[in-house]
Amino acid sequence: MKKSYGFEFAVLFVCVLLAQTSLAQDDNPISLPERGATLRGHTGRVWSLSFSPDGSTLASGSWDRTIRLWDVAVGREQARLTGNTWYVYAVSFSPDGRTLASASGVVRLWDVASRKEKASVQGYISVPVSLSYSPDGSTLAVCLVDILLWDVAGGQEKAMLRGQGMNLYYVTFSPDGKTLASGGRDGVIRLWDVEKGQQKATFWRHQRGISSVAFSPDGTILAGGTEDATIRLWDVASGQRRTQLIGHTGDVVSVSFSPDGSTLASGSEDRTVRLWDVASGQEKATLRGHTGPVISVAISPDGRILASGSEDSTIALWNLAPRIAPPTAIADFDGNGAVDFADFVQFAANYGLNRGDAGYDAGYDLDGDGDIGFGDFLIFAKAFGG
Repeated sequence: MKKSYGFEFAVLFVCVLLAQTSLAQDDNPISLPERGATLRGHTGRVWSLSFSPDGSTLASGSWDRTIRLWDVAVGREQARLTGNTWYVYAVSFSPDGRTLASASGVVRLWDVASRKEKASVQGYISVPVSLSYSPDGSTLAVCLVDILLWDVAGGQEKAMLRGQGMNLYYVTFSPDGKTLASGGRDGVIRLWDVEKGQQKATFWRHQRGISSVAFSPDGTILAGGTEDATIRLWDVASGQRRTQLIGHTGDVVSVSFSPDGSTLASGSEDRTVRLWDVASGQEKATLRGHTGPVISVAISPDGRILASGSEDSTIALWNLAPRIAPPTAIADFDGNGAVDFADFVQFAANYGLNRGDAGYDAGYDLDGDGDIGFGDFLIFAKAFGG
């Protein structure tokens, strides 16, 4: 149900007029608000994050030895998966969203609907630290001393990829499932032929360890976050470095591409999340608010939400919709050449809904207060102008 804005319009009319003057004189529009909900509940560092394929649920793994499932829309805990005997280093949803894999001493496979463990991967001496499902969900890659390829349906080992030894930190499948990328302490990114079970390329060499690797959605670019506070983007086909992203002042622990491949998010020990333009290599935004190192970042499948997990035990949800894809490029709704009171009336009529209403679109709640109204219009107008 839409709000009635008659009284609010009258009270705020003078404020709008004052705001118009400010907007007209400001040649440097402010950045859109950054932080949305903060998810609290973990009592240890949040080491890993994974969105469900439909983006409705966020899984988090923590050093408190729990896995938590969060309702993204309302920012509340849905369930807690316990029984882990070690830190939860990694979580990953299967492509169909029915299973959640976790790495905590052993690899466990959880039935998402029932919240019950349904299988495990055991019998290996080393502690698993990273997981990645193949795009078809048939294979789970696990970082041990070497890389284990696990047949999910058959419940058995398919192959063991050897060559990086004790150096492994991270592993991820390419979008077509034919290639696996790994990074580790030795500063080398390796590409593996999944079908042959052999190493096929090496990206040599970063000055320090590779903490995280991610393929772009089209599989043409590989990003590597490093312990030297930089990110390098590599051309997968040629093996040549495309660019180096410089801006963090601490180890880059996690990287994640937006679904359209235009933006890369990175989390660092400098306590910030940064957004990068992939084409130009330029930094787009710095997101601050965590009080500890940012250990994990993940972008939702629709590209609207960025989740960041920190050593401060919290998870922040950031609204990327205005940053990556603004709802419109102009705040002059009536097209009269000025951003004024009439535009606010139209903005409020279109988007002025409460969080609980069926039509509420969080992409327009720019101040994060749960309603869409005057404050959001001022932010919108100042960012996009008229």
